[in-house]
Amino acid sequence: VQTCALPIYNCLDDPAHRAYREGCYAEYLADWLEIFEGNIKIIFFDDIKKDIKLVLKNICEYLSIDSSIYESEIKFVISNKTRNAKFKWFHLFAMWINNKGEYIFRRNLSLKKKIREYYYFFNGSNIKKINLKSDIKRLDELYANENKKLAILLKKHKIENLPIWLQNN
Repeated sequence: VQTCALPIYNCLDDPAHRAYREGCYAEYLADWLEIFEGNIKIIFFDDIKKDIKLVLKNICEYLSIDSSIYESEIKFVISNKTRNAKFKWFHLFAMWINNKGEYIFRRNLSLKKKIREYYYFFNGSNIKKINLKSDIKRLDELYANENKKLAILLKKHKIENLPIWLQNN
């Protein structure tokens, strides 16, 4: 995170700076908001995490399409949860198998699910939850000016219900 504080224009090809630039939403959203003049829907990941069904229903309503499918008992599951691999060589082998068998696995999801379960049993380990308060604080500081620009831009275009990280700007 520390290296991202350099001016954006100095490091166009550096992945860390590219990641930083991609978080400067106001930079590229401004053009989209001008071009589509209010005919654009901004969706925040915070809302997706909080209530995916509500987000999808709102998208349907925005597009004037039937949202009743999301009133049923559809279950949204995380199927590619990030995990650590116990053995790198085994992970690389599993990725090779996955890539070579993609055609078969896409047509037989139950087989893929069963193989994934075995893989996680033998080679998966959950990512340890760590205290990210210091990293979050640093990112808040790093993006403070960008988030202010974004909040002003969104309010100017009458986009409401901003996530907490934009409400204080």
